[in-house]
Formats: sequence, C-alpha cells, structure tokens
Amino acid sequence: MTYGNELRERIAGPETTPLIGVYDMYSASIAAEHYDSMFVSGFGFAAS
Repeated sequence: MTYGNELRERIAGPETTPLIGVYDMYSASIAAEHYDSMFVSGFGFAAS
C-alpha cells in the first residue's frame, strides 16, 4: 500500500486524523517520531 492510499483510508475512516504542520527537514524528522501524518505548505517551505 502506498502512503497516499493509506492516508486516504485514514481520512475516510470515522476517526479524526491528526496532521502536524512542518516547514523543513528538521521539523519533519522530529514530527515523524510522534505522528504518522504531516503536511507542509508551500509558503512555509519557501520561508524557511
């Protein structure tokens, strides 16, 4: 199963899917230790 399909299944499920916002590789590596899902915005990435 790909990450995209797994995320779609979690979002379609009855539970809340927590997404943590990250803006660079450092914050992503810290978030990956505690969360299964994360997102990055274009501006946040460009500004960092």
